[in-house]
Amino acid sequence: MAAAAGAGGCSPTPSPPGGAAHRVQVCVRLRPGAPGQEPSVRRLDARTLQLLHGPRRASEYRFDAVYGPGASQSDVYLGSVRPLLPHLARGRNVSVLAYGPSASGKTYTMLGTAEEPGVIPRAMRDLLQLAGPEAAVSASYLEIYQERLVDLFAPAGPTLRLRDAPAVTVPGLTEAPVRRAADFERLFLPAARRRRRAARTLLNAASSRGHALLLLRVTAGAGRPAATLLLADLAGAEDNRRTGNAGRRRLRESGAINASLGALRRVVGALARRSPRVPYRDSKLTRALRDALGGSARALLLAAVAPDPQDARAARAALDFAAAAAGVVNRDVALPPPDAGADDTTDGPDTPEAGAPPSPSLLRRLEDAQELLEKLKAKHPPAPGAVAEPVVVLQRRKGCRRWQATPRPDLLAAARRRVLRGLNGDPRGLRRVGAARARRILAWRRRHGPFASLEQLAQVPGFTAAAVTALLEANLPEALEPPESQ
Repeated sequence: MAAAAGAGGCSPTPSPPGGAAHRVQVCVRLRPGAPGQEPSVRRLDARTLQLLHGPRRASEYRFDAVYGPGASQSDVYLGSVRPLLPHLARGRNVSVLAYGPSASGKTYTMLGTAEEPGVIPRAMRDLLQLAGPEAAVSASYLEIYQERLVDLFAPAGPTLRLRDAPAVTVPGLTEAPVRRAADFERLFLPAARRRRRAARTLLNAASSRGHALLLLRVTAGAGRPAATLLLADLAGAEDNRRTGNAGRRRLRESGAINASLGALRRVVGALARRSPRVPYRDSKLTRALRDALGGSARALLLAAVAPDPQDARAARAALDFAAAAAGVVNRDVALPPPDAGADDTTDGPDTPEAGAPPSPSLLRRLEDAQELLEKLKAKHPPAPGAVAEPVVVLQRRKGCRRWQATPRPDLLAAARRRVLRGLNGDPRGLRRVGAARARRILAWRRRHGPFASLEQLAQVPGFTAAAVTALLEANLPEALEPPESQ
């Protein structure tokens, strides 16, 4: 994601079909193990490691790079991160995601220390040099904590929300200009060390309680495309039996972390399998990372692994996830030529004209709609001679240059009716309605009777108008499917 000054952050637009394909790169870093213990994960060579399951069983994994316990911060940065930065000068987005179980060394790799700086301070210095004096660089820092968005540069600011059209945006997210590395350190370090939530566990003296996303936006000049460097330090999966988490707050935190990482695994699995449906909307984390996974960014997954025998199960889960991520393919978007549209300030017409194609985000949504339509055709073949009708309508409002894809009005009305039937039946059959939400819906029905309209859901505790809209969007594909024949 990247921030737009004064208006909020927006993610780089997901790619349309047909661009140049590039696979998500994956590197693994092994944390130094405890002295006197035989490691369960071993580096075999620069790209291969071995996971021991027992005295006679082992699995081998091969990635773009494998860094052993003796690798320095510089080795990791120069070997896997620094080669991606030149893409920013060409208007391409770059994403680096640090992933791994709790206490595996992710935050150390990303932040480092004064003596051994990590990926973030090194990338900031190189980015300022790469951008040059004429470019503008800005920073935004976002934390996803228990599915809430927190602006770490202004934590007392207004509540932040993700918006999905035409790209993922975060209105109100601070975007601070950065001219020198010293400016960035004064801005970033207090937010990273004091404002980001952390707590002591049995495994880690300062365990992250949420996911942190640093967004560095580079604008090279008028008419040249801006690019965003996303540096994400994801919280680690937690086993409460090992971390010692106790109390309502800590258990809620670990539950939210594990739920969002589970959503991330489902997204990566769906992309690796080339599934027609990718569940990005299952979590704010997966929505925020859409450009990095299945979008247009040049992406690197930096998996941190602890090699100690007691961490073997967590190491295997992390390596399996990394192996799946290596099968995710992103695609470039077509960039405008230099100075294209730099002086174009006129309002767009009400109808499409030649030379003004829909946005890449819209093309991705149309591609998703086409995949859904093919699934429906396979399940419910049309009658001979039947005329196909569009599922989505391509339009743009008067005075607005952005295109929008919306479901056909009659289909959207049918979807609303089906979701309403779900609310008045078993709400657990609806997406984004878990056990807790289902209990609140049933309690409201017992007190007030059946729902007469979808808007009444906003009266249920825990639901807002935005949550109602999100619920409808999440259930739209299933709601558009014709009913089963009786």
